[in-house]
Amino acid sequence: MGRRDEARQAFERTLVMEPGDPEALGGLADLAIERGDLAEARARLEALYGRDREDSSVALKLGVVLVRLGELDHAIGLFTAVVGRQPGNVDAAVDLGGALAKAGRPAEAVPYFERAIAAGARSPVVWNSLGFARLESADQTGAIDALRQSLRVKPDQPNIVAMLRRIERR
Repeated sequence: MGRRDEARQAFERTLVMEPGDPEALGGLADLAIERGDLAEARARLEALYGRDREDSSVALKLGVVLVRLGELDHAIGLFTAVVGRQPGNVDAAVDLGGALAKAGRPAEAVPYFERAIAAGARSPVVWNSLGFARLESADQTGAIDALRQSLRVKPDQPNIVAMLRRIERR
């Protein structure tokens, strides 16, 4: 309903009555992310994750916050744990691939983007990520294939068309 201040107050009252309430912690973490307060989001999510290290949704959300904070190794560890428990989790594979690529490890990212696609990811973002990871791994042919597939999914991507032309001219 867009009444974020009221929601925050309700969640905080809940925590006073029941410290560690998972719904209140999760709600406050979401509100903090919306506000861009990544430090608060991290603290709330770490409290949740500390209670249940098997909760993949909390691990993924915490990992995304850590990526945004530049703590790539910690995020990669969380994403790797989720992928290990849930090999078919598309979001975990994409997040792990993205974190690896951002950490300068594109060759390690490629199989996770491929896994996500094999598990059903069809977003041009995933195809583009695979294409750039392949390109940075010196797999020009693989990069061209991935970027062409991205354009099949969504033809209106002028930056990808331009990149593909540059790669093909090489």
